[in-house]
Amino acid sequence: MFPPSGRLIYVDTKGVYSSMALFITDECINCAVCVEECPNNAIFFGAQHYEIDPDRCTQCEGFFAKPQCQEVCPVDCILLIPPSSPS
Repeated sequence: MFPPSGRLIYVDTKGVYSSMALFITDECINCAVCVEECPNNAIFFGAQHYEIDPDRCTQCEGFFAKPQCQEVCPVDCILLIPPSSPS
């Protein structure tokens, strides 16, 4: 299934459907390096570590060739969610 934007739908670790494919794991050290790199201001401090707002994240499409948060993360804790087909 494709959302109106034409992007794949992903299911995050909590089972929530989203068109955004990036998430920050619990290994985040809260260094905030990713926050300044996000062109969409999609990264914010959550309950325990930084999180990505799926309504704002575009994976840097239209800005950069690769998601900048992943490029600068010193602990590689920003991962892709595998695509899923909602039933």
